[in-house]
Amino acid sequence: MKYGQVIQLSLLKKYNFFVKKKISYFYVLLLLFLSGNPAISIFGNPKIILAIFTFLLFFLIEFNFNKISSDLKRYLLFFVFIFILQIINLSFFSVLGAVHFLFKIMFGYLVLVYCGKEFRKILFNLIYFISFISLICFGLNLIGYNMPIFLNENVFTIIFYNQQVNQLFLRNSGFFWEPGAFAIFLNFTIVIVYDSLKNIRKHKLLIIFLALITTFSTTGYIMFFVILLHLSLNYFKYKVISFFVSIALSSILYFLYFDLYFLNTKVEDQFLKSSQVSKDFSNTRIGSLIFDLHYIKKSPIYGNGLHENTRFEDHKWLINEDQLGHGNGFSNFIASMGITSMLLYLFYLYKSLIQNKFFVLFLIIVALQGEQLLNFPFFLILPFIFRSFVENIIIVDR
Repeated sequence: MKYGQVIQLSLLKKYNFFVKKKISYFYVLLLLFLSGNPAISIFGNPKIILAIFTFLLFFLIEFNFNKISSDLKRYLLFFVFIFILQIINLSFFSVLGAVHFLFKIMFGYLVLVYCGKEFRKILFNLIYFISFISLICFGLNLIGYNMPIFLNENVFTIIFYNQQVNQLFLRNSGFFWEPGAFAIFLNFTIVIVYDSLKNIRKHKLLIIFLALITTFSTTGYIMFFVILLHLSLNYFKYKVISFFVSIALSSILYFLYFDLYFLNTKVEDQFLKSSQVSKDFSNTRIGSLIFDLHYIKKSPIYGNGLHENTRFEDHKWLINEDQLGHGNGFSNFIASMGITSMLLYLFYLYKSLIQNKFFVLFLIIVALQGEQLLNFPFFLILPFIFRSFVENIIIVDR
């Protein structure tokens, strides 16, 4: 081969790598958009966007169904089986809703396939960028400036940052629909790069930490302190040191709960409201759990479906009320898809992890108590995100 041809091939290889890297960043960003950024509606119907880019990914990676992992096939087939049971037993079934649910899984999986080993690094860099933008915009909110784009009566946005205007006090929602969701994504990003934290530039971790603080999220704070406790138990060689660090962190969490107004009063308020649940439904974590128990008992195996006509069949007054019946993501998913679906999800998550199994399971269960995470592709494919890192890929932050 001539020298000129070698140079051309080298340049072509570099160009292809550059193009794939940019496309990878775009698709991971789109995955985050479709996993809870309300501003996605500016660009069109999220369901149509999801379908279009899923098909584009099929062609982009020259997808062959024989390449699908057996675990994913079983994962998809199980949900198909649940949908078949719902078709047979429920009074109404939304075919489009079921197809959309399966598309969310396929889209997330195809993004993983396309990005390969780079997915984790790309995700961290995007979350860092989102956190950095959020701190700037939150600072502007603090001095009285609102975001310029009116999304709805509750949200002003600049696409990468969503400002909630109906809050008792200012909180950082970042890229997502509310501060608690942003805090959960920040925490899970830390968990996903858990084995590579020492290789990541500390200023990036600091930015993510500051963004987490400004969410003022009960769930987010609890998750973060659990992560710190776990890190302390694994970081220090001597168990005595680990023990005292764990005690110190637990004491800090206790202090925060009783001294920070928004944590203490929020939890107490939810207990109070949940104890008063009757016909007037309380849209809180605990109130929603109590409400959902009725539907879990009614159909424990295959659930009551994704459509509100069957999901709230015994409470017709809740239909078309978007904010009601959705205060607890854990119980809502069980009420919609059955206990078996939740057990399958947790089993796949457990199976995908080489270590820290119960630690991650605990975090996802805590996170689901407040947010509808399993409505979104990122969390539906979380087991496969962890599974794709079984080779213990190390991030080198450049």
